[in-house]
Amino acid sequence: MKGKMPYILLVLLIIVGITSWGAGIALASQTLSSRWISLTAAAILALTSLPMTLRAKNGVKRSITQKTLRGLMHVFVAGGVGYLAILGINRLGATEEKSETLIGAVTERTRHRHNRTRRVGRNRYVPDGHYYTYGAVVTLPDGRKTEQHLSLEEYNRTRIGAKREVTVARGWLGMPVVISMKELSKNKETGVPIRKKKTKAQRE
Repeated sequence: MKGKMPYILLVLLIIVGITSWGAGIALASQTLSSRWISLTAAAILALTSLPMTLRAKNGVKRSITQKTLRGLMHVFVAGGVGYLAILGINRLGATEEKSETLIGAVTERTRHRHNRTRRVGRNRYVPDGHYYTYGAVVTLPDGRKTEQHLSLEEYNRTRIGAKREVTVARGWLGMPVVISMKELSKNKETGVPIRKKKTKAQRE
C-alpha cells in the first residue's frame, strides 16, 4: 500500500486540478471583467509557491525530468485552485443589495457539441454518441458580453435582438458579476418591454 501512495496522491491532485479549473471557468463566464486579470493573479500565486515544491526533501535530489514534471503539476493544480479561489471570493461579495439592472440584447445564439463516452472495462472507454449544450451571447450597453445558458426549448424561441434584463453587482475584489439574467417583461397589450423599477437599495 505504501508503494501505491504516490500514485493515489497523483490521481487526487489531478482530480483537484481538473475540478478547480472547471469550477473556475464556470465562475469566469459570470464575471464581466477580463479573464486575463484573474488568470494572471492565479499564475502569480502558483509561481510564487513553486520553489517550495521543487525544494529537495530529506536531502533527496531529483533529476531535471522529475523537477520539470513536479513543477508542471504544481502550476496546474495550484493555478486552478488559485483561479477558483479568486473568482469564488469575488462572487461571494456580489449581492442583490449592491446590484444594478442593465438591459442587454441577444447578439448571438450558441450551440456546442460534446462527445459522450461509455466505460467498457478497467481504464477503457469507447465513444457513445454526443450531446449539445445551448446558450445565448448577451451584449450590454457598454459593449461587455456575457453568455446565458439555455435549455433546448428556450434556445428555439430565443431570437437575435431579444432583450434581456441583466442584474450585475461588484464582488469583494471589485470585479462585476452577473447575478441573474432573464427575459425583459412585456406589456401584453402593447408588446412594449417594461423595465422594472429599481429597489430603494439600488437607487442609493
